[in-house]
Amino acid sequence: MQREYDKAVMTLSGGAFGVSLAFLKDALREKELNCTQALLAAWICWGASVTATLFSYYTSTVALRRAVKQTDDREIYLKLLGGRFNLITKTLNVLGGTLFLAGVLSIVLFVSQNISSHAAKTPTTPAATATATPFSTRVP
Repeated sequence: MQREYDKAVMTLSGGAFGVSLAFLKDALREKELNCTQALLAAWICWGASVTATLFSYYTSTVALRRAVKQTDDREIYLKLLGGRFNLITKTLNVLGGTLFLAGVLSIVLFVSQNISSHAAKTPTTPAATATATPFSTRVP
């Protein structure tokens, strides 16, 4: 299950980064951006999430090799299974998921600030408002 979790975190973080770029390109185009710090924070969190997950692959391999050696040396019950690399792997796994979620919260903040500000700036014309109501009363 841990391997599936790691794959999911990497896929979601990379995909979220791509979706955020598409949002910038298509939805906002040349409009003025608000709260760009939240966008930058999301990108940093997702990049760090992928990095933490990649390092956890390495540390889990080292921890597994240490556990095998501990088993061979009959020290499996005397020492922490996998040594400190086991603890590092667990920490990196939690960190990867947490950073992904922090990136999601940051991008939600960025999108909400930009969608609401752009919707407020679009002018409405009286003609568009009159035709938009389905039951407008007209006197011939």
